[in-house]
Amino acid sequence: MSLDPTAIARIKELQRPGRPDVLRRILQQFAENAPRQCAELSAAFGCADFSKATLISHTMKSSAATVGALELAASLRGLEILGYTGQAPVGSDELERMRAQVDQAVADAVQILRSAS
Repeated sequence: MSLDPTAIARIKELQRPGRPDVLRRILQQFAENAPRQCAELSAAFGCADFSKATLISHTMKSSAATVGALELAASLRGLEILGYTGQAPVGSDELERMRAQVDQAVADAVQILRSAS
């Protein structure tokens, strides 16, 4: 599992009686947004829009860290630095690794959502 159980437990601790399921909401938002953001990030780097790449990678990094996708968050931090310094990833390895990490984190989030139903 690519999602840190400690992060998932911390999210569960935020739950308040009588309120909507906070873990479900956060994981659903992550699963819905991360693939789109991943594509947008790749496109931003592809057209050398480093400002946009920096913003997207920063946003994704925070979301990944929240759900406990720590390896993904670290990869996004590296991409954020590249965008901030006006550099594109060399080759496709970094973006491909990030895409694979997004796919795995989304799959893990969906698995948690299914098991919680």
